[in-house]
Amino acid sequence: MLILVEGPNLAGKTTLVDRLVTQLAARASGTVTRLHRGPIENRHPLDEYVVPLLDYHPGSGDHVVCDRWHVGESVYPYVYPRPSKLDRPTWLYITAFLRARGALLVHRTALPSVLRRRLLERGDENLAVNSDNLRVEKDIFEVMCAGGPATGNVATMRIEGPADWEVLRNIRARAQLHEMSARKLASFVTYVGPPNPTFLLFGDVRGGPNHRHRHTNDPAFGPYPNTSGYYLLRALDLRTSNLTQIGIANACDVDDPVDLWETLGRPRVAALGRNAARLLRRLDAFPFGAAPHPQFIRRFHHAHHVEYGRVVMEALLTGESTPSWQPY
Repeated sequence: MLILVEGPNLAGKTTLVDRLVTQLAARASGTVTRLHRGPIENRHPLDEYVVPLLDYHPGSGDHVVCDRWHVGESVYPYVYPRPSKLDRPTWLYITAFLRARGALLVHRTALPSVLRRRLLERGDENLAVNSDNLRVEKDIFEVMCAGGPATGNVATMRIEGPADWEVLRNIRARAQLHEMSARKLASFVTYVGPPNPTFLLFGDVRGGPNHRHRHTNDPAFGPYPNTSGYYLLRALDLRTSNLTQIGIANACDVDDPVDLWETLGRPRVAALGRNAARLLRRLDAFPFGAAPHPQFIRRFHHAHHVEYGRVVMEALLTGESTPSWQPY
């Protein structure tokens, strides 16, 4: 199971994580790993929230419990004004990666009166954490943990009251359901997205002059700066509210595209670039549209990301094949 525990300061996250780790360790036949994240400073969000989980596979018998993860980095720059590299395209990619791993987000929160009482008991009123900050934290966490198309977040379970035995049991049961749903994806390296997407985009291979491939389990189109992955996600986010229902993989890489398509429930497909389109045409296993590879548009028509997003969505929605499209 992969469980992420998020929420405002003093909500009881650490206590909840302690109890989850203890119970999982008592029941698990595999390993139980506890991870913690704070401000990411100069590190890239993918290195912080994706790379540590590349070796986790749902259904392996191993469990990971994360005490704070990607949501906090989207909240605290608004509470304690500071810059952050976690922009929306990168956020959407991280959540797509987590959905492919069957993650459950546990939103640990508490009533404002409870947070204020704990703050006074701890004596932090004159430190960085204060009553006003706690109220803002709580409000933003409520929005960012809500899930749905607005945030693109993973499945969420909200816990406000005491973390008693029944609550812990329910968390484990929900996490196991999501793990089972994503278990079928464990053998696919390049895929990110939900276990049953509406749409599926196929690129060709992980590579290129700006590629940050440092791990054999790197998925496709990681949105590091100045990459085709970042350009693609930015373009799509400006064109559709259905981005949370789009899966992304590579057709000419290590995964079998036909096997992946079948496993995902036969979604509508578009190939990105001539190489992917040529391979899918040769396999002749399912209908698909086609659009240019984002690396080509990024290099030669960089300012036309909005039009490019439209072309990709038309390829998905209508099956239109325009792998040689250019904006003029």
